[in-house]
Parts: sequence; C-alpha cells; structure tokens
Amino acid sequence: RNKYRWKYPTLEDKTPTIEGNLTGINELLYDWEHGHAPLNEIKMMTFAKASNQYFSVPDAAAFSFGNGTSDSPFSVNFWFKTSDMTSQSLFSKYGAVSNQEYYFFTDGSDRLQLYLTDESTGQTVNARSTALTSYQNELINITVTYNGAGGGTAASGISMYINGVALTLTAFNSGLYTAMENLTQNFEIGRGLTAFYLDGTIGNFALFSRELSAQEALLLYNNGCAADISSILPVDLVAYYKLSDLNGGDSSGNGYGGSPQNSPLITSFTCENSQADNCLWWNQRAEKSNPALSSSVEGVNADKQSILDS
Repeated sequence: RNKYRWKYPTLEDKTPTIEGNLTGINELLYDWEHGHAPLNEIKMMTFAKASNQYFSVPDAAAFSFGNGTSDSPFSVNFWFKTSDMTSQSLFSKYGAVSNQEYYFFTDGSDRLQLYLTDESTGQTVNARSTALTSYQNELINITVTYNGAGGGTAASGISMYINGVALTLTAFNSGLYTAMENLTQNFEIGRGLTAFYLDGTIGNFALFSRELSAQEALLLYNNGCAADISSILPVDLVAYYKLSDLNGGDSSGNGYGGSPQNSPLITSFTCENSQADNCLWWNQRAEKSNPALSSSVEGVNADKQSILDS
C-alpha cells in the first residue's frame, strides 16, 4: 500500500490500472509445433549378427569423454527391441586393444553392462544391471548415464534406466583407473570390439555430453511414445540418429553423420499408448474434447488450436 496515500490522498487514486494478461515464459518459449509430440510411427534400424550389420560414425573429439587425466559426463538414450537379450552389442567406441574407450552391451547373462577403459593403465571399470530377460520381444526405452567422476570410483557414477525407471546396478571399480583417453576408434551402434554385433532393432538414438537426470530419463521415455529429442531436450545434444532410413543423418544439427554397414533393414513400430490419455506431449496441452486455451497471445492460441485440431 502506498505510504503517501493518507498524506496525499489523490496520488494513489491516479495510478493507472494495469489491463491485460501475463503470459508465462514457458508458454512463450515452448515449441508448440513439436514439443513432446509422439512419433506415432517410429522407424528403427534392424541389425543382424549373421550379416555383420552395424551403424558407424567417423571418429570425432565430441564422442570421447576422457583425456587421460580426467573424464567428462555423457549419456545415451535410445529405443530397443530384441528377441534375445543375450550378448548384444548396443553401442561403443571400443575397438581392438589399445583403442578402447567405452562399450555398452548385454552380457551372457542378459545383463546390461557399461565398460569404461583407461588404456594408459590397462584398467577397465564397469557397472552392470540384473538380468533383463523379461524384456525380450518388448520395445523398450534405455538410458545410460555416466557422471564423469573418473578415478577409483568411476563405475559408481554410472546409472541406467529402462522406460524411465532406474535399474539396480553393481559397480566394479579399480583404484588404478584414472580416465579414458581420446582415441581414434569410430563410434558404432550395433557393434563392439570390431567383432561383436547385434540381433535387434535400435532407433531414436541420442548422445549427450552431460549426465541426464532421472527426471529427464522419464521425459525421454514419454510414457511409451518416442519423441523428437532435438525439440524436447536439445541441451548438450552431441548427436541424434533417428535411424529411420539408410541415409545416416545426424538430426542434432551438429553434422556428425554416420552410415549403415552391410545393409541393415528399416522396421516400423506404432506407439501403443493412446495419445490423449498417456503421452506427456498431449497431457501438457488441453484435452481434445475441452481445449482450455488461455494465452493472451493469439498466435500461441492459434498454434495450440491447430495441433488440437490435427
């Protein structure tokens, strides 16, 4: 209340009344065209071990997360389906001995494992999950993160999520591990150690140069509907491979294009969840039957309405 009101009673009374509505910053900045828009049909790349099929990206410094002295954080998120969880190579920058950085795969007991290798000391640390046999023949969303801690507790800085839910991991550390090195091995999806491959399908594959949070892992799962990652979580996105065709393009805009090797196939999947009831993209707007469009900016209203009507 104006402290001069009673001494100068006309001062406050002459203050003009503010008219209009305020639009929240999130509403103004939100990407209403894409947002968390579910990809109702997601096309993914299917690999076969018998044909030595994989996806290869030329080596670049952006794909290395250690300099021999210290590590830096990274995360990977992708959709995955296989009929057999045993011994599947998911992604790696892990070639022959002396050219190894990190390797993510399922082992002979159907457990997810992330290896981190310090070539200068010959030490590998890793974290592994429990068996994931029950997820065979299901389309699942996987997120793996590393906080970049390095040193004797590096493996304890690894986290893994399936469909946005954290997995219980066992970490195997080494006091002799310092950090990964920046080596020359290509970044590969569906192959590791230059000789181990994948029987399965991978799509909407994103690499980040930071540790994703549990909340972000759940966001990327998007209640079972694959989303355009370059729109909903672009911060520190190093590379984004939708793997929806054989062109090998990088949808992050950073230009790290890759190429499929030995003719993998493209397979289509449909989002099984109802758009209106389950997808975060839809629920953050209005229900189609009762669009509550409240922005004071007509352009925002029009964009939202066009999405609701589509």
